[in-house]
Amino acid sequence: MIKRFCIIFIFVFPLLHLHAQTELELRGDAEFKAGNFQAAWNYFNEAARTDTANIALWYKMGESAREFFNYNTAFQCYRIVYEKDLGKKFPQALFWMGDLSRNLSDYLMAKAYYSLYLEQENNSSFFEEKAEAQLNNFDKIEKLRSDTSSEVTVEHLSLPVNSPFSEFAGFQQGENKLYFTSVQPLLSENEDGLLGNSYLSSLYVSDFTTRGLSLPVKVTEPLNSSTKHTANICFNNDGSEVWFNRCEMSGEYKYRCDIYNAKLENGRWTFPEKISLNTEEYTSTQPYFYSDSTENEVLYFVSDRPGGVGQLDIWFSVRKEGKYNAPTNLGSIVNSPGNEITPFFDGESGKLYFSSDWYYGLGGYDVFYAKGSFSDWKAPENAGLPICSPANDFYFNINSVDRDGYFTSNREGSYFFKGETCCNDLYAYYGQKSAKKDTLPQPKDSVVVVNEIKKIMEDMLPLDLYFHNDIPDPRSRDTITYATYDETYYSYMAMIDRYKKEYSKGLSGDVAVNAAAEIEVFFLANVTAGFGKLLEITPLMIEDLEAGSRVTMKIQGFCSPLTGTEYNISLAKRRISSILNYFEKIDGGKIKPYLNGTASNGGQLIILAEPVGEALSDPFVSDNPNDTRNSVYSISAARERRIQIVSYESDFAGQKTRKLSGPLLTLSSNDLKLSLSDENQKCVQVTITNTGDEMLDIASIRSDQPWMQAKLGGNVIVPGNVTTLDICIDKTMLKNPALGVLIITSNSRDKQSVVYVRVK
Repeated sequence: MIKRFCIIFIFVFPLLHLHAQTELELRGDAEFKAGNFQAAWNYFNEAARTDTANIALWYKMGESAREFFNYNTAFQCYRIVYEKDLGKKFPQALFWMGDLSRNLSDYLMAKAYYSLYLEQENNSSFFEEKAEAQLNNFDKIEKLRSDTSSEVTVEHLSLPVNSPFSEFAGFQQGENKLYFTSVQPLLSENEDGLLGNSYLSSLYVSDFTTRGLSLPVKVTEPLNSSTKHTANICFNNDGSEVWFNRCEMSGEYKYRCDIYNAKLENGRWTFPEKISLNTEEYTSTQPYFYSDSTENEVLYFVSDRPGGVGQLDIWFSVRKEGKYNAPTNLGSIVNSPGNEITPFFDGESGKLYFSSDWYYGLGGYDVFYAKGSFSDWKAPENAGLPICSPANDFYFNINSVDRDGYFTSNREGSYFFKGETCCNDLYAYYGQKSAKKDTLPQPKDSVVVVNEIKKIMEDMLPLDLYFHNDIPDPRSRDTITYATYDETYYSYMAMIDRYKKEYSKGLSGDVAVNAAAEIEVFFLANVTAGFGKLLEITPLMIEDLEAGSRVTMKIQGFCSPLTGTEYNISLAKRRISSILNYFEKIDGGKIKPYLNGTASNGGQLIILAEPVGEALSDPFVSDNPNDTRNSVYSISAARERRIQIVSYESDFAGQKTRKLSGPLLTLSSNDLKLSLSDENQKCVQVTITNTGDEMLDIASIRSDQPWMQAKLGGNVIVPGNVTTLDICIDKTMLKNPALGVLIITSNSRDKQSVVYVRVK
């Protein structure tokens, strides 16, 4: 099954439109068995239109939509099945409704559906166990949802690194390169068209430049293959050796992968060879190679071979003198009855990171970590927000350069070919703290930015601005226009009555009235609201630019799927051009010098234009030109015809600052040294000053060592005043050098302060 394939190999095959044919259900079954779930859904959907009472068709639609991660559509199909069947022929529907409710962030309903599922008879024991596991951990899930304390920030990598297809397994090699896997459609021999539903995964590399990541380049053979899927690359410490996967279809519904190895010799990669850990009958995938300072070498990988705990398990093999020992399963602490995938071992923290669809989590696959080594592990803990989401999150890793890293997700916001959560993208994260830090810096009476422009922009964006069909400049292949967005907006709003009439055509009674009302709501809640937000942010942008700021704005252009890709790309560019014209004209042309780089104050507005066309459009929007009600005047089609101001990044040269308020605990020293040989040196004194502007209240002082005690001169300190902290050691309890830590808890801005006491 393709879900199994996605787990083993981690990518989704998006499918192109197929023409309606006879024997629709049989064709849907065939596509489903081949792993073409989007095509299968289309066939089942066509069949259900003429046989609406056929519950089996609705269940097959739910299965297909779930497999290509269209969570909402899958849920609706299963709900129809359950309402008609009540769990008699299709008891699994309730379980999937629970799982999909988690994907849709409706955790209360997920809990209810899991409970109802367990009340049914004839359930699968595997799914009963999984439902019980989720129900028993909903308190942990609620804690994950409410915990926003992480300092990690997440960034979705933009085009051209990510594409509307699938990118995964991003891994930074050294300081300059990002390697990853991308699934792309195969082209005909002269590269002028797509080959049906044919896709191939290959390894790509992008360089870090001063302007961001460069255009990805396909890694040349022999690492890539022109006939087999290649994926999941990893390196040894010095980059002289690589491991990766080659995968191919091994029968209906299933892909099998092998691990290959190649070495860098005289600047060229040797021909890849299968390693000895592969088996003919089972998959071996997602290798990660780790070696420590003592040159212990371990290869972690994922397999469904016998001897495991669940379905896909994590295994390891120790390599000695180039030879791999027999693989060992990590055991039931890490591996579960479900699937554990994408292992990464961080030697600095001693944690194994992996993803699981079994343990408590926010959605499908969550990222977990477990401390330990080999077959001795602590219980896994969820990595939490913002790394985890209601969708699937995997391939988490940490680079050795700055402790930041990458992971893969199909969360909302990822690019998609058909369906908003269909396809995987690469995400970067920043702010991972180093496990090597053993001291805490002294707090500083620093400044904070008080910037209303930044706050408003963050609240307003992303901002969608909508267009009528083929506007501006209909039937043109130009990529620029003289029209301004405000002109297209007012023309569009004048068409609201026409939209009501066309969208309700052929309907009668309340159905027609409701259709017209839906159109009016769309124009007010989307079209008018979007333009209103544009009017709000424009003067703020002018204020920011006039203060000398350098601003970068990313704008994407979208189209409905009514015309071909090449035409839609040009149309998307014209739509982006219209908003640039608006910026040049508005308020007497104040923004124009910032766009062309001639502003006397050095301010500049840089527009990053991404004409996406119809590639990211909803897969269920009609592309039939003879069906204008649905392809032009429907709300679903109207939603696709837009530009989106995605982001606003500024150095905020005119930002206002003020000093932090509140109490602030400042130590005269937080790293103390005492001599074990000096009999007279038993105590040391430090001073604590309240350098803030409010009363400081010290709640407690905790010592982590029995030989170290602390005495505070006073626990309440007014602003500007000082108290003393005497720290004494009992040398009779010490024979060797030691390190002690004092934790001071207070109402200071940083809550806790640390004092290190080193006895030598």
